[in-house]
Order: sequence, then structure tokens, then C-alpha cells
Amino acid sequence: MVILLPDNPMALEARARAFYHVKDFTACIKDCDRSIKLDPAYAVCWAMRGEAKVALGDKAGAISDLNEAVCIEPNQPPWAKLLSDTLGDS
Repeated sequence: MVILLPDNPMALEARARAFYHVKDFTACIKDCDRSIKLDPAYAVCWAMRGEAKVALGDKAGAISDLNEAVCIEPNQPPWAKLLSDTLGDS
């Protein structure tokens, strides 16, 4: 899908999610970076990039990304919980 729609944030998010599920967190972050550059208000990619950073041990980066996701879409309890849990681990 990304090949057909290289500048589509949703296509990039779908591929990033696939990378996340196979634990290729670096590739996940790369696709989220690109998606966020195309659509800075795409909270899903901020949250997913934060989750990938948690998995890689980048807590400061994860907190920043998860905070951005919660600011964009404050009614997403899983993101707020992950942010709280990550802050608690700091």
C-alpha cells in the first residue's frame, strides 16, 4: 500500500503497525516519522512511535511522543495510561 500511496499518512501508519507487531521498532519509528511529517496532527502515529520508543528503552523520547498524542487526542485512555506508566518508570 505504501508503494501505491507513498505520501499517505494512513498507509505509512498501517506499515508501521506491521513493523511494530514483528518487533522491528526501528522501521516502525521510521514510518511514524514520515507519517508525522506529512500530518503532524496524526495522533495515532505519535502514540505508536512512543510505544516503539518504550520498547527500545528511549523513555524520554517515548514520554515526549505519548504526551503529544494525548494532547492531540485527550480522550484516548490507553495512551494516557501508557504515558503514566512510562512516567512512573522514569
